[in-house]
Amino acid sequence: MRKTLIALATLFAATTANAVDLAPGVSLDTEIKAWHEVDADKNYLTINPEVEWTPNAGALSLSVGTTITAYETATTGDSFILFDALDDGSRPNIDFGAEYDLGNGAELFGETSWDVDNSERTEMKVGVSFTF
Repeated sequence: MRKTLIALATLFAATTANAVDLAPGVSLDTEIKAWHEVDADKNYLTINPEVEWTPNAGALSLSVGTTITAYETATTGDSFILFDALDDGSRPNIDFGAEYDLGNGAELFGETSWDVDNSERTEMKVGVSFTF
């Protein structure tokens, strides 16, 4: 199965991926990530779809997304678990975020998640980031 995972990772790396514009200011961006933990000898494949809305192409952007584990060998052995995401107890969280560009590499952000299994909000994070 390791060869299959490496082949998938190579395929994804060789393919150009772009966000899909759903409407003016609304885009769908999906990241598929495959990796192998060398010391633990575990494999993973996750899918992260995210919808982002930028009103009036301004400095504010709002997003909602989730991370779905499609394949992993850590707890289930060697198995494809994409459809287990609908089972009670293994449903993925729904992530919410907001970013406001301050200019010059500075950005205000806020993010939280909704835990679908426990029907409660997770910790909220509010802060500022600098990119240089």
